[in-house]
Amino acid sequence: MDNNFGKRINASLGGVQFLRDGDAFAGGGVATPDDFENMSEGADAEALI
Repeated sequence: MDNNFGKRINASLGGVQFLRDGDAFAGGGVATPDDFENMSEGADAEALI
């Protein structure tokens, strides 16, 4: 590999959907409900609850 950084993977977190109260963490901006798909119905809904 011919660069100054070596091997790496970059990622960013777009938003976190509320599930229940717990420990708080901070960073980044505030997500809006429009940033998430509706997970109340569908094949994967029960697996997430």
